[in-house]
Amino acid sequence: SRLVLVYSTEMVNTDMVVDYDRKKMIHTGTSPVLMRCGTLSATVRHPAADRLALYALAFDGTRRERLSTSVAEAGILRIDLDTALLAAGPTPFFELVVE
Repeated sequence: SRLVLVYSTEMVNTDMVVDYDRKKMIHTGTSPVLMRCGTLSATVRHPAADRLALYALAFDGTRRERLSTSVAEAGILRIDLDTALLAAGPTPFFELVVE
């Protein structure tokens, strides 16, 4: 069994311009897309918490890297991640899977 987690921060095009309240786009900008990095802490209750693995995913869904997690107590997985520290750069997509 698996679960896809989405940690959505803010994404904009390079040189994108919006008005003061961000309700109107003045210029769409160009590639590459810029993503705001962030930190996330979460706990997941699962009977096989000690067998759960967390992966950062590329935009096409392929696994980029396995991330460290810890078991806080029986059946509780703790996730602490910082998207700025990911080896291949930030991503909003993560996979939690029993291995």
